[in-house]
Amino acid sequence: MRKASSMNDLHGISPGRTAACLILVELAEAPDRELQTLVDHHATRLGLDERDRRLAAALALAVLRHASYLDLQYRPFLRIAPTQLKPPVRVLLRLAAAQRFLFERIPPHAIVHETVELGRQVFRLREGELRFLNAVARKIVSQEQPREPEARDPVRYLSARWSVPEFLVRLFLRKYDEPATRRLLAALGEEPATALRVNILKCSAHELVERLQRHEIQASSCPELPSAVVLADPSLISRAVTTPEFRDGFFYVQDCASQFVAHV
Repeated sequence: MRKASSMNDLHGISPGRTAACLILVELAEAPDRELQTLVDHHATRLGLDERDRRLAAALALAVLRHASYLDLQYRPFLRIAPTQLKPPVRVLLRLAAAQRFLFERIPPHAIVHETVELGRQVFRLREGELRFLNAVARKIVSQEQPREPEARDPVRYLSARWSVPEFLVRLFLRKYDEPATRRLLAALGEEPATALRVNILKCSAHELVERLQRHEIQASSCPELPSAVVLADPSLISRAVTTPEFRDGFFYVQDCASQFVAHV
């Protein structure tokens, strides 16, 4: 499949959405690839600014976290199973559903237009495939509310709703009741904060926040953890680790949960 090689080849479509599509197709073909590495690669190759880089990362993460739930949104409009679709077609339909139901302020007509143009310009799909994309994308955006899985079987429902394997749902239900399991699965679907552990021998959390802001990296200290700083957006980590402060050992990358262990 021939793909567009740079943003100069593309017209009328978002660079961030283009990068997200390319990332997701590569992950579909090689699931062992590391997401952040792909974000960095395509951001550089397509010349993305910070805003589009964040959009690409957010869209890719949303599709990966909610894949089964997104498939549910367009499955009734297909004559075949989603698994039988070409990877680019399935990615584009998942992305359309994600923008419709997981993101705000994206006009339905823009979702349909970019879905088709991404198929045309990035993946060079045939006319019949483009007509199919257009028809299904229109049906996706025509829905006011997302479809919910059938609730007759709690295991299948929770698995489809939160895009987790059924064996994991069964494991949680054996240990917790259904309301607690729902809360746990919902939490697993949220994007965790990206935290830094401050080397307090070199600076305080407040001082590190000020240093990062000089590099246009927004962050804040964590009231519960005096040695932690939380980045305003997870995608900022790729910039944070290129700073002199990281090189000189002012901080390390460590999530808040593991920092709490030492703090307690």
